Amino acid sequence: MPDERAESISQGIAPPPESVKGRAAEQRNREKLIRTPPEAQPDSAMGGTSDVDSPADEAELNRALHESRDR
Repeated sequence: MPDERAESISQGIAPPPESVKGRAAEQRNREKLIRTPPEAQPDSAMGGTSDVDSPADEAELNRALHESRDR
């Protein structure tokens, strides 16, 4: 069975501060992201959806979108 923690550290995923290997991987990941064009960079680390709108606002938006498609 592979050592998942060691694999994560080697990829720079949440390495302990004392891990030289982990810090090097984090640095490689940062440099790779810096070289990535802005339009190809991820929007956020979390992804997913936002709950900015209230349920009522979201329902109104959905209603308006469906109305415009039906015309």
